Amino acid sequence: MTASPAARHPLRGIALLLLAQLLFVTLDATGKHLSASLPVPLLVWARYGVHLLLMLLFVAPAMRARLVKTERLPLQLLRAATLLVTSLLFLSALRHLPLAEGTAISF
Repeated sequence: MTASPAARHPLRGIALLLLAQLLFVTLDATGKHLSASLPVPLLVWARYGVHLLLMLLFVAPAMRARLVKTERLPLQLLRAATLLVTSLLFLSALRHLPLAEGTAISF
């Protein structure tokens, strides 16, 4: 039995996971820093606005209409609303908690 191509490169997977964690930490630390001087809804709007622009620039040209096509629109809208509320609440909490404690509680 042969391993899948992805399983042949565990160090690549480890490096990608570490990079993802570094980016999440950077995102949270930046959010905590900026929430001291900017409103949380503005920070969340900017975060997802940048995500939208990146998707439109890098993913939309290849996927076109498949990027937004879904067979379960109500579930997608629920997922989007949940992610939005989670981001708002987490950044609001970071205004009152140290970053390490906020992250530990979220886990």
